[in-house]
Amino acid sequence: MSTKQKSTWKCPNCLCKQPKRDNTNTPIRPTKLMSPATERSPRSSSPPEANVTVQTKDDTPIEFSKNTLREIIKQEIQAALKDLATDQVQQINKLIADFKESLSFYNEKYEEMKTMLEDKSVTIKKLEKDNCGLRDAIQQLSHRLNLVEQNSRSANIELQCVPENKAENLITTVQQLGKVISCDIRDPDIQHCTRLAKKDAQSTRPRSILVKLSSPRLRDSFLAAAIKYNRNNTQDKLNTGHLGIAAEKPQPIYITEHLSTENKTIHAAARIRGKELGFKFVWVRDGK
Repeated sequence: MSTKQKSTWKCPNCLCKQPKRDNTNTPIRPTKLMSPATERSPRSSSPPEANVTVQTKDDTPIEFSKNTLREIIKQEIQAALKDLATDQVQQINKLIADFKESLSFYNEKYEEMKTMLEDKSVTIKKLEKDNCGLRDAIQQLSHRLNLVEQNSRSANIELQCVPENKAENLITTVQQLGKVISCDIRDPDIQHCTRLAKKDAQSTRPRSILVKLSSPRLRDSFLAAAIKYNRNNTQDKLNTGHLGIAAEKPQPIYITEHLSTENKTIHAAARIRGKELGFKFVWVRDGK
């Protein structure tokens, strides 16, 4: 140390006891660029008289190779894709869970509907069987009813195409027809006599006359006499002229059995079919 330094030198303890002063004029040591090796050197290399500690910072640019940069980008992309894939997988798992729940619900409903359908199928088969039985029973009852109805008409005859007159006497008309065909009909033999209502109100054909005789035997005799008369008088069959009804052209009169509604339908269909096949006669005997 020089003489001047010695005269101004103070020990550290004395320096610590002195009050702090303004350090505005404190000189600053110039900063030098140092290499990494110089930065890592011990601070003892600084001059002992330096009172300011300088903190160094490594400003040297870092160089990366292409492979290193590519690896860094690859890692970043992989990390981003992994996060994205994780989110997507979570959403898919949630959708699958919801789908399983919905599928379980619909499966349960399907099983309920299947069970219900099986029960309904059994019920339907039973009803179909019952329906077939009822249909057979109805057909049998209808057939029996038709037989009963036809048997109740076993003593009836039906006179068709007889002109109507307000002052007509149907009993006299029947007796006059009996005289023409040589079958005597007395008043006690006629239990009921009336005209039937038309099925078609627009038809111009006269209403038929229903005659209920005392017995089926008398009915059969009357029908047989009418058939015999028409057979023996082919040129002058029963017509309105035999009843004393004046007309330019006598209209034919038909005498038939009084058929039930079902038998009338069958008889009409048989006549139509007979004409198609070229049959000359179609007749009824005892309602058949």
